[in-house]
Amino acid sequence: VAAVDRDPNIPIHPFHSNAQAMYDACDRLARRPLPEPADVDASDFERDARLYTAAVKERDALSRLLEVKDNMIWSLLDQRREMQEEIDNLKSQKAGLFGGGYAAPGESEGEEEEEPPIEGEGEEQPEERSTEGEEGAEPPAT
Repeated sequence: VAAVDRDPNIPIHPFHSNAQAMYDACDRLARRPLPEPADVDASDFERDARLYTAAVKERDALSRLLEVKDNMIWSLLDQRREMQEEIDNLKSQKAGLFGGGYAAPGESEGEEEEEPPIEGEGEEQPEERSTEGEEGAEPPAT
């Protein structure tokens, strides 16, 4: 009885008001042709799944190898740093023992090692002695 006395200005539930639009959409979808079935063999899925599984296992193994390699490199870098610190400590101890100015052969204290002079080049010639007044001395050549 309440449905008969209902006020026509009060909207009905949205489902009822959209019923015609939904009916038309369903009708359009029902008339649409179905897509053609794909030309796929079921055994392809198994083969592809095996290939992808093998690729994932290989990738995981390679990732583990890379981790090992990275750890080895970091270990070597740490050892290098420790050895360099040890060398620096030994150098500073050696410098303290020998008055600070000592440099072991092959080491330099910030200066480049000088090359030995070439024979006859840059050497000072000995001064000629004066033979005046000496007995038996020859006069200097002029």
